[in-house]
Amino acid sequence: MSQPGADRPKIIAGGEHSLFLDRTGLYSAGACGLKWNRSSNLTPSLFGWRKVMMDEPVAFMAAGYYHNLALGAKSGKIFSWGCGIFLDGQNDGCKPALGQGLETLDVGDLPNPVSPSLPPDQKVVQLAAGAYHSIAMTSKNKVYTFGNAQLGQLGRSNIGSSKDSSGLPVDPNPKEVEGLFMETPIQIGAGFYNTYVTTKSGKLYCAGENQNRQCGREKPSNVRTMLRATDLKEEKIKAAVGGYCHTLALTLNGQLLSMGCGDDGQRGDGLDFDGDEEKREIITSVNLPSKVVKFSAGANHSAAVCENGSAFAWGSNEFGQCAAGSSEKLLSPKRIDVQGEHVEEISCGYAHTVVKTKTGKIYVFGSNDSGQLGVGAAAAKSSNDVQYAKEIQIEKV
Repeated sequence: MSQPGADRPKIIAGGEHSLFLDRTGLYSAGACGLKWNRSSNLTPSLFGWRKVMMDEPVAFMAAGYYHNLALGAKSGKIFSWGCGIFLDGQNDGCKPALGQGLETLDVGDLPNPVSPSLPPDQKVVQLAAGAYHSIAMTSKNKVYTFGNAQLGQLGRSNIGSSKDSSGLPVDPNPKEVEGLFMETPIQIGAGFYNTYVTTKSGKLYCAGENQNRQCGREKPSNVRTMLRATDLKEEKIKAAVGGYCHTLALTLNGQLLSMGCGDDGQRGDGLDFDGDEEKREIITSVNLPSKVVKFSAGANHSAAVCENGSAFAWGSNEFGQCAAGSSEKLLSPKRIDVQGEHVEEISCGYAHTVVKTKTGKIYVFGSNDSGQLGVGAAAAKSSNDVQYAKEIQIEKV
């Protein structure tokens, strides 16, 4: 799910789904679009890898909790599609994050991608997706957002008058974020309700929910335009991503820092304040043995790959999403057993994790209630989750 926007992974974990990209096309496992919603039964096809019907090859992709983004390799267009019931009703759910307004996609899920429009002179080079919003960065160092704006996650005051059925602001039209001033963006990232922009000078800017100080500062509780994480002013930041209420930020020297909520251990600082989060410092360091090269944030768990190819996970392990062999939360990172393989990619979903090794092997673990592990219907009947990392073959249907 959440990974830096410049990454070009071949496998990504979304909320209750996963995406896999190879030379034959883009494939989805789990509950994400493709003629499914929560009111219907889970069909066997959900537990396998179904092809996403694209009009052209995909250059790269991004997975949110309830929707996806991909860039067309030929046209340079953004393609977006969403998940089941989250498109139902008026202007709700992930619908505005697809770049679609009230006049289209009235009911149901979105089985085939649509294309939100950016200015024609802007070439997209990065994509990121949160729970209900989308982010795109262009080669001209412009950052555009669209989707829901209830907690300020669009990073701009120019929202317009559109509202969802609850009266909360939405804007399906991509527009530039505000607050970066003369800074040059080089990386974008997303959390559940957050947008992150890292600049060429090493500054981190954040917009959206800040009730748990996940923007690296005490106030305000919700940040409406891009605002610098001033508590990080002594650090040079390379990239940042977020989960439901926590943030991970990677420094230029490979140190992983954490902010926001940590009561499930998702900050990886080894501390347990038993719900009294005010005792925790705004910025803490994740306890990892060496420099970090890849990292990802799930809803309440996190994962990273170190420079020697070893992978670690920490935080909530209720469904085995940290591959720790029990349901106990992990306050500090624990190494993931992938049979000695050098890990190349890692991605956290809401409560599952996917890993790709240097030799091309795929490992999955965590919740599988919607088929997001892609292990097939037969395997899914024997267990709802995989407590240990399980090697799978991508069997396309």
